[in-house]
Amino acid sequence: MGAFGRRKANAKGFDEKATFFEIRWNETAAAWEYRLPANVRKALELEGLV
Repeated sequence: MGAFGRRKANAKGFDEKATFFEIRWNETAAAWEYRLPANVRKALELEGLV
């Protein structure tokens, strides 16, 4: 996750149960897939970021 992961890991008082990505293993592609949960996507839309 790069810089985002570093900020998350070093944030004081960060809610460890909060999630920003859905992660799943794709057997066909033999790779991890990352996507935004619907509530995170909606928040980005409301802010005009996507």
